[in-house]
Amino acid sequence: MGDTRPAGMPYPEFANPPVIEVACGVKFEALPKFRVAHFGLFWAEVRNDFPRCEHALPMDLDVSSLANLTGIVPRIWLINHADDRLIQMQHNRFLYNWRKRKDDASYPRYATILPPFRTFFETFSRFVEREGLGEIKPQEFELTYVNHIPTGPAAEVASNVSRIVFDMDWLAEKHSFLPEPRVLNWHVAFKLPGDAGTLTAKLNPAKRRGDNADILVLELTARGLYSQGPLSDMWKWFDLAHDWIVFGFKDMTTLEAQRDLWGLNG
Repeated sequence: MGDTRPAGMPYPEFANPPVIEVACGVKFEALPKFRVAHFGLFWAEVRNDFPRCEHALPMDLDVSSLANLTGIVPRIWLINHADDRLIQMQHNRFLYNWRKRKDDASYPRYATILPPFRTFFETFSRFVEREGLGEIKPQEFELTYVNHIPTGPAAEVASNVSRIVFDMDWLAEKHSFLPEPRVLNWHVAFKLPGDAGTLTAKLNPAKRRGDNADILVLELTARGLYSQGPLSDMWKWFDLAHDWIVFGFKDMTTLEAQRDLWGLNG
Protein backbone atom coordinates (compact mmCIF):
# COMPACT_ATOMS: atom_id res chain seq x y z
CA MET A 1 0.00 0.00 0.00
CA GLY A 2 1.38 3.39 -0.96
CA ASP A 3 1.84 6.43 1.24
CA THR A 4 -0.38 9.30 0.08
CA ARG A 5 -0.45 11.29 3.30
CA PRO A 6 0.28 15.03 3.23
CA ALA A 7 4.03 15.69 3.23
CA GLY A 8 5.47 16.06 6.72
CA MET A 9 2.17 15.39 8.49
CA PRO A 10 2.35 12.59 11.09
CA TYR A 11 -0.24 9.87 10.80
CA PRO A 12 -2.79 10.11 13.62
CA GLU A 13 -3.25 6.97 15.70
CA PHE A 14 -6.25 6.53 18.01
CA ALA A 15 -6.29 3.95 20.80
CA ASN A 16 -10.10 3.80 20.77
CA PRO A 17 -11.49 5.23 17.52
CA PRO A 18 -15.30 5.52 17.24
CA VAL A 19 -15.45 3.46 14.04
CA ILE A 20 -18.27 0.92 14.01
CA GLU A 21 -18.29 -0.01 10.31
CA VAL A 22 -15.99 0.10 7.28
CA ALA A 23 -17.12 -0.66 3.73
CA CYS A 24 -14.87 -1.13 0.70
CA GLY A 25 -16.60 -1.45 -2.64
CA VAL A 26 -16.53 -1.40 -6.40
CA LYS A 27 -19.37 -0.36 -8.68
CA PHE A 28 -18.93 -1.60 -12.25
CA GLU A 29 -20.89 -1.85 -15.48
CA ALA A 30 -23.66 -4.41 -15.05
CA LEU A 31 -22.61 -7.92 -16.04
CA PRO A 32 -25.17 -8.82 -18.72
CA LYS A 33 -24.94 -12.60 -18.23
CA PHE A 34 -25.00 -12.59 -14.42
CA ARG A 35 -27.90 -14.67 -13.07
CA VAL A 36 -29.15 -15.68 -9.63
CA ALA A 37 -27.51 -19.09 -10.01
CA HIS A 38 -24.09 -17.45 -10.11
CA PHE A 39 -24.47 -16.32 -6.51
CA GLY A 40 -24.50 -19.94 -5.43
CA LEU A 41 -21.56 -20.86 -7.63
CA PHE A 42 -19.45 -18.04 -6.16
CA TRP A 43 -20.60 -18.77 -2.61
CA ALA A 44 -19.26 -22.30 -2.99
CA GLU A 45 -15.79 -20.80 -3.46
CA VAL A 46 -15.84 -18.74 -0.25
CA ARG A 47 -18.28 -20.65 1.93
CA ASN A 48 -15.62 -21.80 4.40
CA ASP A 49 -15.07 -18.12 5.30
CA PHE A 50 -18.67 -16.96 4.86
CA PRO A 51 -21.07 -19.76 5.88
CA ARG A 52 -24.25 -17.64 6.07
CA CYS A 53 -26.21 -16.14 3.20
CA GLU A 54 -28.95 -13.48 3.28
CA HIS A 55 -30.94 -11.63 0.61
CA ALA A 56 -31.33 -7.85 0.27
CA LEU A 57 -32.81 -5.47 -2.28
CA PRO A 58 -30.31 -4.29 -4.90
CA MET A 59 -28.59 -0.96 -4.35
CA ASP A 60 -29.82 1.90 -6.56
CA LEU A 61 -33.02 -0.02 -7.27
CA ASP A 62 -35.59 1.87 -9.34
CA VAL A 63 -38.67 1.76 -7.08
CA SER A 64 -40.97 1.73 -10.11
CA SER A 65 -39.50 -1.65 -11.08
CA LEU A 66 -40.93 -3.21 -7.92
CA ALA A 67 -44.25 -3.52 -9.71
CA ASN A 68 -42.65 -6.20 -11.87
CA LEU A 69 -39.87 -8.19 -10.18
CA THR A 70 -39.19 -10.31 -13.27
CA GLY A 71 -35.57 -9.93 -14.27
CA ILE A 72 -34.42 -8.18 -11.06
CA VAL A 73 -31.24 -9.77 -9.77
CA PRO A 74 -31.11 -9.37 -5.97
CA ARG A 75 -28.22 -8.46 -3.71
CA ILE A 76 -26.84 -11.09 -1.37
CA TRP A 77 -24.87 -10.92 1.85
CA LEU A 78 -22.30 -13.59 2.61
CA ILE A 79 -21.55 -13.43 6.34
CA ASN A 80 -18.62 -14.87 8.28
CA HIS A 81 -18.66 -17.03 11.43
CA ALA A 82 -18.16 -14.06 13.79
CA ASP A 83 -20.90 -12.00 12.08
CA ASP A 84 -18.50 -9.05 11.79
CA ARG A 85 -17.43 -9.35 8.15
CA LEU A 86 -19.52 -9.75 5.03
CA ILE A 87 -19.41 -9.70 1.27
CA GLN A 88 -22.19 -7.90 -0.59
CA MET A 89 -22.76 -8.83 -4.22
CA GLN A 90 -25.07 -7.90 -7.05
CA HIS A 91 -24.76 -7.81 -10.82
CA ASN A 92 -22.94 -4.43 -10.76
CA ARG A 93 -21.38 -4.18 -7.28
CA PHE A 94 -18.98 -5.98 -4.97
CA LEU A 95 -18.46 -4.80 -1.38
CA TYR A 96 -16.58 -6.03 1.66
CA ASN A 97 -17.62 -4.82 5.13
CA TRP A 98 -16.28 -4.95 8.65
CA ARG A 99 -18.83 -4.09 11.34
CA LYS A 100 -18.54 -3.88 15.11
CA ARG A 101 -20.82 -6.50 16.67
CA LYS A 102 -19.58 -6.52 20.29
CA ASP A 103 -19.10 -3.56 22.62
CA ASP A 104 -15.56 -4.63 23.50
CA ALA A 105 -14.53 -5.27 19.89
CA SER A 106 -11.81 -2.98 18.58
CA TYR A 107 -11.46 -1.57 15.08
CA PRO A 108 -9.10 -3.99 13.26
CA ARG A 109 -7.39 -1.20 11.24
CA TYR A 110 -7.31 -0.54 7.51
CA ALA A 111 -4.17 -2.63 7.02
CA THR A 112 -6.11 -5.75 8.04
CA ILE A 113 -9.34 -4.85 6.17
CA LEU A 114 -8.00 -4.02 2.72
CA PRO A 115 -6.03 -7.28 2.09
CA PRO A 116 -9.04 -9.63 2.50
CA PHE A 117 -11.17 -7.24 0.42
CA ARG A 118 -8.52 -7.43 -2.29
CA THR A 119 -8.31 -11.23 -2.00
CA PHE A 120 -12.07 -11.78 -2.29
CA PHE A 121 -12.53 -9.20 -5.04
CA GLU A 122 -9.79 -10.85 -7.07
CA THR A 123 -11.48 -14.22 -6.43
CA PHE A 124 -14.72 -12.70 -7.74
CA SER A 125 -12.94 -11.23 -10.79
CA ARG A 126 -11.49 -14.63 -11.69
CA PHE A 127 -14.93 -16.18 -11.22
CA VAL A 128 -16.52 -13.64 -13.60
CA GLU A 129 -13.87 -14.32 -16.22
CA ARG A 130 -14.04 -18.10 -15.85
CA GLU A 131 -17.84 -18.15 -16.12
CA GLY A 132 -17.83 -15.86 -19.16
CA LEU A 133 -20.06 -13.26 -17.48
CA GLY A 134 -18.45 -10.24 -19.10
CA GLU A 135 -15.68 -7.82 -18.19
CA ILE A 136 -15.48 -5.90 -14.92
CA LYS A 137 -15.32 -2.25 -15.97
CA PRO A 138 -15.12 -0.01 -12.87
CA GLN A 139 -17.42 2.98 -12.66
CA GLU A 140 -16.70 3.95 -9.06
CA PHE A 141 -14.69 2.83 -6.05
CA GLU A 142 -15.99 3.48 -2.54
CA LEU A 143 -14.51 3.56 0.95
CA THR A 144 -16.83 4.42 3.86
CA TYR A 145 -16.15 4.81 7.57
CA VAL A 146 -19.11 5.07 9.96
CA ASN A 147 -18.44 6.51 13.43
CA HIS A 148 -20.77 6.49 16.46
CA ILE A 149 -20.12 9.32 18.92
CA PRO A 150 -22.08 9.56 22.22
CA THR A 151 -23.43 13.08 22.83
CA GLY A 152 -25.58 13.03 25.96
CA PRO A 153 -29.32 13.91 25.93
CA ALA A 154 -30.84 14.84 22.58
CA ALA A 155 -31.91 18.21 23.99
CA GLU A 156 -28.24 19.11 24.49
CA VAL A 157 -26.87 17.88 21.18
CA ALA A 158 -26.41 21.35 19.66
CA SER A 159 -24.39 22.60 22.61
CA ASN A 160 -22.37 19.37 22.89
CA VAL A 161 -21.49 18.92 19.23
CA SER A 162 -19.12 21.90 19.14
CA ARG A 163 -16.89 20.07 21.61
CA ILE A 164 -16.58 17.23 19.10
CA VAL A 165 -16.81 18.68 15.58
CA PHE A 166 -15.47 22.03 14.39
CA ASP A 167 -17.73 24.55 12.61
CA MET A 168 -20.88 23.20 14.29
CA ASP A 169 -21.45 25.68 17.10
CA TRP A 170 -24.93 27.00 17.98
CA LEU A 171 -24.37 30.34 19.71
CA ALA A 172 -27.43 30.88 21.88
CA GLU A 173 -26.52 34.48 22.61
CA LYS A 174 -26.90 35.34 18.93
CA HIS A 175 -30.49 34.08 18.75
CA SER A 176 -33.08 36.22 20.49
CA PHE A 177 -36.07 34.11 19.43
CA LEU A 178 -35.09 30.62 18.27
CA PRO A 179 -34.38 28.04 20.99
CA GLU A 180 -31.56 25.50 20.72
CA PRO A 181 -32.32 23.16 17.78
CA ARG A 182 -33.40 19.60 18.54
CA VAL A 183 -32.35 18.18 15.14
CA LEU A 184 -28.93 18.63 13.61
CA ASN A 185 -27.86 17.60 10.11
CA TRP A 186 -24.58 18.44 8.40
CA HIS A 187 -23.31 17.43 4.95
CA VAL A 188 -20.16 18.68 3.22
CA ALA A 189 -18.12 17.49 0.23
CA PHE A 190 -14.46 17.88 -0.74
CA LYS A 191 -12.71 17.21 -4.03
CA LEU A 192 -10.02 14.52 -3.93
CA PRO A 193 -6.71 15.33 -5.66
CA GLY A 194 -5.94 14.16 -9.17
CA ASP A 195 -9.59 14.01 -10.27
CA ALA A 196 -9.89 10.94 -8.02
CA GLY A 197 -13.42 11.71 -6.83
CA THR A 198 -15.06 13.22 -3.76
CA LEU A 199 -14.89 12.88 0.01
CA THR A 200 -18.22 13.53 1.72
CA ALA A 201 -18.88 13.91 5.43
CA LYS A 202 -22.33 13.57 6.98
CA LEU A 203 -23.24 14.19 10.62
CA ASN A 204 -26.66 13.23 11.96
CA PRO A 205 -28.18 12.48 15.38
CA ALA A 206 -29.41 8.94 16.01
CA LYS A 207 -30.25 6.38 18.66
CA ARG A 208 -27.76 3.61 19.32
CA ARG A 209 -29.03 0.06 19.00
CA GLY A 210 -29.07 -1.89 22.20
CA ASP A 211 -29.22 0.88 24.81
CA ASN A 212 -31.08 3.57 22.79
CA ALA A 213 -28.45 6.15 23.79
CA ASP A 214 -28.24 9.45 21.90
CA ILE A 215 -25.32 9.51 19.48
CA LEU A 216 -23.96 11.41 16.52
CA VAL A 217 -23.30 9.38 13.39
CA LEU A 218 -20.31 10.78 11.51
CA GLU A 219 -20.02 9.09 8.12
CA LEU A 220 -17.03 9.72 5.87
CA THR A 221 -17.23 8.36 2.33
CA ALA A 222 -14.77 8.61 -0.54
CA ARG A 223 -16.13 7.79 -4.00
CA GLY A 224 -14.49 7.99 -7.41
CA LEU A 225 -11.60 6.55 -9.38
CA TYR A 226 -8.59 7.83 -11.25
CA SER A 227 -9.51 9.33 -14.60
CA GLN A 228 -7.98 6.46 -16.58
CA GLY A 229 -9.84 4.00 -14.36
CA PRO A 230 -7.94 0.72 -14.88
CA LEU A 231 -8.24 -1.95 -12.22
CA SER A 232 -4.46 -1.80 -11.78
CA ASP A 233 -4.91 1.62 -10.11
CA MET A 234 -7.63 0.37 -7.77
CA TRP A 235 -5.47 -0.22 -4.70
CA LYS A 236 -3.62 3.05 -5.13
CA TRP A 237 -7.00 4.79 -5.08
CA PHE A 238 -8.06 3.06 -1.86
CA ASP A 239 -4.85 4.16 -0.13
CA LEU A 240 -5.56 7.75 -1.18
CA ALA A 241 -9.17 7.50 -0.02
CA HIS A 242 -8.12 6.08 3.35
CA ASP A 243 -5.58 8.86 3.91
CA TRP A 244 -8.20 11.51 3.17
CA ILE A 245 -10.71 9.89 5.51
CA VAL A 246 -8.18 9.65 8.34
CA PHE A 247 -6.79 13.16 7.96
CA GLY A 248 -10.26 14.52 7.23
CA PHE A 249 -11.59 13.01 10.46
CA LYS A 250 -8.72 14.56 12.39
CA ASP A 251 -9.19 17.92 10.68
CA MET A 252 -12.92 18.20 11.40
CA THR A 253 -12.92 16.93 15.00
CA THR A 254 -11.59 18.77 18.03
CA LEU A 255 -8.33 17.98 19.78
CA GLU A 256 -10.30 17.68 23.03
CA ALA A 257 -12.41 14.86 21.60
CA GLN A 258 -9.44 13.20 19.92
CA ARG A 259 -7.50 13.00 23.19
CA ASP A 260 -10.25 12.51 25.77
CA LEU A 261 -12.63 10.26 23.82
CA TRP A 262 -10.50 8.38 21.32
CA GLY A 263 -7.00 8.31 22.83
CA LEU A 264 -5.00 10.21 20.22
CA ASN A 265 -1.34 9.27 20.48
CA GLY A 266 1.15 12.11 20.79
